[in-house]
Amino acid sequence: MQDNLEQFVRTNREAFDDARPSLKVWADIDRALDQKKSRPFQWRKILKSAAAVLLLLLAGGLIGHQISRGTEENTAAETLARISPELAELEAHYNQQINAKFAKLANYPQRETVKADLAQIDETMEELRNEIVKAPAGMEKEIVTNLLRSYQLKVQILERVLERIRANEGDLNNPTLDETSI
Repeated sequence: MQDNLEQFVRTNREAFDDARPSLKVWADIDRALDQKKSRPFQWRKILKSAAAVLLLLLAGGLIGHQISRGTEENTAAETLARISPELAELEAHYNQQINAKFAKLANYPQRETVKADLAQIDETMEELRNEIVKAPAGMEKEIVTNLLRSYQLKVQILERVLERIRANEGDLNNPTLDETSI
């Protein structure tokens, strides 16, 4: 059958080539092309794409920030461990003392004031830990010494507050103490 069709096309080729589409067909094609060109600008697609790109950039930035922050903390801890291996042991010892002494303040109104003072010292200690990474050679030992002094200062503050409370505590039923006596 295919041979018959092929034969028919070959013999009647001139009749096929002679036919031309009418002007109406070309006008319809031209109108269809104009409609496609004048399609309204699609802001939704652009806004969706921009929002997706913005979210990806934001997520990447946050992840990068967390990674770099974790790296800085690890570097500070590694530097402290390298410079002063006994520091971790001393920190544990001082923290145990501080927690025990702070627990004794549970029933006294001075607890919150002391807690705020200790928080300020903790901020300074955190700054020292971050500085140890950037410190020039030879200064690391001084920073470790300052960290240990900060722990000692916290213990001294707590001991002093507890001594004042004991000194002013005449009545065991009244555990209050005014702020000026500290």
